[in-house]
Amino acid sequence: MNHAHTAPSGARSPVAPAHVVHLPKGTPMKKLLYISGAAFVISWIAGLLTVPATLEPDAGGAAIIAHYTTDDAAGTIQPFFVAAIPGLALIGLAIAFSNVYCDRRVSARLRRVIVGTGLAAGVVSLTQFILGETLSVQAGGVSADSARALFVVLNDLDTVKIALLALMIAAVGIAARKTANLRRWLTAGSLAFAPVLAVSGLAFPLNSG
Repeated sequence: MNHAHTAPSGARSPVAPAHVVHLPKGTPMKKLLYISGAAFVISWIAGLLTVPATLEPDAGGAAIIAHYTTDDAAGTIQPFFVAAIPGLALIGLAIAFSNVYCDRRVSARLRRVIVGTGLAAGVVSLTQFILGETLSVQAGGVSADSARALFVVLNDLDTVKIALLALMIAAVGIAARKTANLRRWLTAGSLAFAPVLAVSGLAFPLNSG
């Protein structure tokens, strides 16, 4: 005799809503997301604590040379914390964001924007690290004009990096909105914060004199 029971015709098995995607806890990409995010924030804090006094964007060549030749932390240690580690973290975030907050409902173009802007921001940050270390090593043997020119390039790269970071944040917000993989207030916050961040980056060229 068959004792199998079938569910009543009107009953439905409990399933998650189609618009909600839950990734298993501890997936490699989530770990990459958490590690990269923590590394970015902690490294910047460490960099600011290492050299609390920074140069103004319109600092003259003589002041720049004095800053880099009299303070070893400013020249060799701080760029590592504010440019090298954050650059690698941005690359990790770009890869993680494109996997954690993207699925088949997110277009390939939007995914490419997330990855492309994040990778580009990371490369710009690593370039700043190289230029910062170069300025530190060569500061004592270059003219004031050359030191000033290199310093301006460093600041202008900050503007580019911030713009790329703003684009990545906006793209992640759009992707998360499509997949419901992020709380609504965080999604709305990221979309509102992105243009503010982009505009803030203009402070460097506008104040560079």
